[in-house]
Amino acid sequence: GIIVCEGKETSVAEYVKRLSQLRWQNFVVRGIQTVSSCEGTDRLRALPPGHFQELERNDMKKLAALCRECGLDELFQTAIK
Repeated sequence: GIIVCEGKETSVAEYVKRLSQLRWQNFVVRGIQTVSSCEGTDRLRALPPGHFQELERNDMKKLAALCRECGLDELFQTAIK
């Protein structure tokens, strides 16, 4: 599966740390995109605000389309390699 998350760098790092402590068979971070700015985090978000969606295992096309719509296609391509 693929998890796409965004937020303050420290918050995302903590989230990744907690996920890596779960007893999953395999957990690898394959793509990171960092943006530096004086603007607030919410203005920099690529995903729609409050957007959380769990997709079925066979919904990679739907995830690809969502990432493409949000300008995250290159990051998605990195994740599936």
